[in-house]
Amino acid sequence: MNIKDIIKPILGDDSPIGKPNNQSEFLYDADREIMKIGSLQHGEVDWEIINKQSVKYLTDICKDYKVVSFLLRYVLHTKDTTKIIDFLDLLTTFNKQYIFSAYPTPNLSNEIKGSKAKVLKMIISYLDNFIKNELVECEDIKFLDSFLLFFTALQSHLSTNKSLSTYIESINKSLSVKKNNIPQVVNDKDDPVFSNITKKDTELGKEIQSPMLVPNELSLDSIRNVKSSYLKLAGHNNSTSPSDPLGYQLRRYAMWHSVTAVPLKNKAGITEMTAVASDRVADYQSALKRFSDINLLKKIEKTLETSPFWIDGNYLAAQCAENLGYNDVSREIKEQTAKFVAKFPEFYDMKFMNGSSFISDETTRWLSEKDPVESLNTISYNSTEFQECYEKHGLLEVLAKIDTQYKKVTDIREKFNLRLEKISYLIKENVQGISIVELKELKKIAKDYSVIEWESSFFQTIDATLSQLEKQL
Repeated sequence: MNIKDIIKPILGDDSPIGKPNNQSEFLYDADREIMKIGSLQHGEVDWEIINKQSVKYLTDICKDYKVVSFLLRYVLHTKDTTKIIDFLDLLTTFNKQYIFSAYPTPNLSNEIKGSKAKVLKMIISYLDNFIKNELVECEDIKFLDSFLLFFTALQSHLSTNKSLSTYIESINKSLSVKKNNIPQVVNDKDDPVFSNITKKDTELGKEIQSPMLVPNELSLDSIRNVKSSYLKLAGHNNSTSPSDPLGYQLRRYAMWHSVTAVPLKNKAGITEMTAVASDRVADYQSALKRFSDINLLKKIEKTLETSPFWIDGNYLAAQCAENLGYNDVSREIKEQTAKFVAKFPEFYDMKFMNGSSFISDETTRWLSEKDPVESLNTISYNSTEFQECYEKHGLLEVLAKIDTQYKKVTDIREKFNLRLEKISYLIKENVQGISIVELKELKKIAKDYSVIEWESSFFQTIDATLSQLEKQL
């Protein structure tokens, strides 16, 4: 028996709907397996029995939406894209023919209420949960369209049930946002972004001379193409040079360049945006505590591509990069995230559909923390002359230049500032061990002087910098 047979009318006195039969072995077998789902017997569920017996009942005994829900659970369990698309199309036809006349509570006045409304809500919730948990990283437009078309058709039958209609409307909005965030595949030759990239090699991404990639035009029609191009560049850069900040900068430009306003929200700050599945976030957080590898960083970055308002994800990515020793990447992620959030401070009060915040307290603290080098620069020279020397000749030359200056000065405050200057360049080179030793020694010496009288933040800055450096070891 074919699943498509469920739309055929049932022959006999009760045609075309049939009549419920609680003693049917088809219903008994399917219901027995359904009862195991989510119980201690979950691992023993025979999904094929649910499939076969539900089809037989709907084809030969009765058109009943309770049994339709059994069949839907089987199809979603397979996670087979083709099966799900075909079933949603089949169910659309089934709804068109039987939604008012089928059981439970068949109705000739075209109203959806009572037990039928409850069963339909259950069916919608199964689909909603599948979308939230299984389609987080989906970039298959045809697959997403199958859900949109199904829900749109179903909503047309629910004019008398505002609650169900509103539920479907919220799902469709989330699906539309997800679909619009999917980058389109474009031809590199026709891509306006690629026409302005200066390359030393004709092969894409061999070496990009400038990180500032400006497209020829940014019309609404080309936004998807621009996003796709930047994401391709980011992915290529990450694959060839995972410790290069450029790829991570490009990805965030792709994610955020077209965001010109915050999402709509209600009085409680809740938006129509779908949060990243909580179990996925928990997996990332758990993995970060146990280990960090480049694959974990890639997974987090991939999730961010389809969830631009998941600000916490950037914190996780920065942590992972730092654990891998990619400190420049970690700083770049933080800098780009801070700029985006500063542009839309409303994010701090906004929430996803499930009530979770756009920005957690932990991420807020992360964004407010100063980088160790930035902390030292608040009380050190940060001399342009030293910086130019560092950029042209490297670490050893700038340290020699600082030492020469140190020998010339007599003012104790200048001497301390020069030592801080020296440490700031050690930190830039990721020489954490020596930097910590130097800072501790400087702090010890400073206690013999009245330093705190002329710079109240001196010890606070050293302590804060030490704390951040020690976390990185």
